Order: sequence, then C-alpha cells, then structure tokens
Amino acid sequence: MPCHSNSEDKKSAYNLAKYFGFRMIEFDLTDIYDLYVEKIKKGIKVDDKDLIDANINLKPRLRTATLYYYASMLSHIENETYIVPGTSNACELYVGYFTKGGDNISDILVLADLTVDEVIKIGKYIGVPESIVNKTPNDGLSGMSDEEKLGVTYKDITKVINKEEVNKDIYKKIKDLHDKNNHKFNTPIYRKK
Repeated sequence: MPCHSNSEDKKSAYNLAKYFGFRMIEFDLTDIYDLYVEKIKKGIKVDDKDLIDANINLKPRLRTATLYYYASMLSHIENETYIVPGTSNACELYVGYFTKGGDNISDILVLADLTVDEVIKIGKYIGVPESIVNKTPNDGLSGMSDEEKLGVTYKDITKVINKEEVNKDIYKKIKDLHDKNNHKFNTPIYRKK
C-alpha cells in the first residue's frame, strides 16, 4: 500500500511475496492520502511543518482501513475468513511505537511476544531473504530509522523488557516512552455518577 513510499520498501514486499508464494495486491494510497490532506487543510490556516506528525500517522490509518476492507471483501468473495495480522513486536509495543487507530489495529498480534532480535532470528530460520531480514528497521514514513526516531536502541528496549541492567539515562528514556504512550493501550471510560 504505497503512499509517498520508498520504492525499496515496495521492492522488498514483492521479493518477500515472491519468495513465499503469496498473492500480492498493490493498492496505491497516494492519491487518496493527498486528497484527504487537501480537504482537511481547506479553510484551516496551517503551516505544513505543523502537520508532520498528523500526516505521518494518517498513512497507517489509511492502510489499516484498506486491510480491513480487503479482508471483508475477500472473505465474502472467496467464502473464506480473512483476518488482519498485526506486525508490532514486543519492543515496539513496550514503548508504544505504533499509530493509535492505525497499525495497532489487527485481528491477531503475531509478533507481540517477540523482541526484535527474536523476530530477526525467526526470519533467518524460515528463510526470509537477507536483504529483508537485515534491513534497518524504519517506519517507511519519516525518513528515519526506528532507533533514530525513538532515541534508543531495540537492544536496550529488550534489556528493559527482560529486566536486565541498562544505563540509567537510557532506562529513564525507555520508561518515559512507555509511560507517555500508555494512553494507546488504555482508553479512558467516562463513568456516569
């Protein structure tokens, strides 16, 4: 589902699908995204730099809606049950590195109990091509690696999850990310009196 995406990501997706024999459906979201942003900005005086995070987060939200549309459509057409798998791993979930209402929405969380290192080991074991399994993790949206964006390494996040020792400043940064993003897991409920 390219959307002003890096062409290398598209190539990786096609290579992976070909390697494992998956059917590939490409649905380019670029025009939908552009129209959406244009319509939202109409009548609102806003500088593009103020929209960076909103624009980045819109992409996974559009992708999630598209995945659910395809799952519903294909379930009906093929008389099979299609579900949407989540791709967040334990490290990403621990620090809340996902888009609320976007890539955190799924029917099953396949990698949620696995750290980044464990995901890579499994990828190597099942034969994911080296160019993909060793690719620097990035969101494909911001132009930064995940670790650059987070300001911490996945190795250190894994240590915190496993209750291993890490530098106290790094621990604080990871704990702050975890605490700051807690709202992504717990939606407050207004209770009537």
